[in-house]
Amino acid sequence: MTARYTRLSDTAATTEDRAAWWEKVMALRNTKRAVSATDRAELIDHIRRWTATLGELRDGRA
Repeated sequence: MTARYTRLSDTAATTEDRAAWWEKVMALRNTKRAVSATDRAELIDHIRRWTATLGELRDGRA
């Protein structure tokens, strides 16, 4: 997902869009760092959310 957000930032039409996508990159990075590697339930929850978000991006809904 980081790669997708980075690509969207790199190819954004405006400076504002670029900044908005880059903000998502940084928020995702912070979230990934905050998820405990030993908390299986939390990992599964985040993976489900990230999978849904990737689907939305792929389908053009995000």
